[in-house]
Amino acid sequence: VLTEQESAELLARASGETDSREGRLARDPESTAEVLRLCGRLPLALRLAAARLRHRPGWTVGILVERMAEGASEFDTAFAMSVRQLDRPKARLFLLGLLPGSSFDEHVAAALAEVPLRSARAMLEDLLDAHLVQQPAAGRYRLHDLVHQHARRATTEQDAPAERDRALTRVLDYYVHAAAAAD
Repeated sequence: VLTEQESAELLARASGETDSREGRLARDPESTAEVLRLCGRLPLALRLAAARLRHRPGWTVGILVERMAEGASEFDTAFAMSVRQLDRPKARLFLLGLLPGSSFDEHVAAALAEVPLRSARAMLEDLLDAHLVQQPAAGRYRLHDLVHQHARRATTEQDAPAERDRALTRVLDYYVHAAAAAD
């Protein structure tokens, strides 16, 4: 967690506010403080919120606060706002929250979402651009701990238990086939 000052600086820098006295953040300090609070002063959440401001020049900071307030917790607000921007196939990849372990590849994502490998790669690239997945090494992906928690909670709330079971079964089937092929 960043300090109040570090949080404010990160939000300003990531949102493209070059003049700290004339920008949207400076014009509405109460809403800016609320964004910092809703993000829990967490760097990833702050970057996601800042990206919304950067890509929406017509928004005020107050509009950002209204959108963020629709979320469930301090960090869920920023992630939920980003996930709502995704189309259904990409949002379906948030079944990744069900996976144990720290990383996965595009084959696991394809099996989980039940899409062709090429589609899974494209979706992961889009999620990478949106800062919703990370790529620690070529061909490997992971969810930041906060995104993983959000994805797990969201899939538990939004997807039926049978759908979650089918998704995990597809992943386990992939692992069995991959192990057999490697053997």
